[in-house]
Amino acid sequence: MHLTEFDKVKCPYCGRTVSHYIKGSGTDSIYRNTCPKCGKVIIVYSAGKTILCSTEFKIEIEIKF
Repeated sequence: MHLTEFDKVKCPYCGRTVSHYIKGSGTDSIYRNTCPKCGKVIIVYSAGKTILCSTEFKIEIEIKF
């Protein structure tokens, strides 16, 4: 029986586990997640091996004449 091993991806601000990735999978991905504990936006690169935090702003401006 082959067991798949997972590594945890932790938020660099608060340390909570936000995701998991398969060890030795060799697949690269880029995805965005929000930490459920501190609310920071997390950007994960390269199958979960690199994690960055970012601040995202969405601004909508409506100009009426």
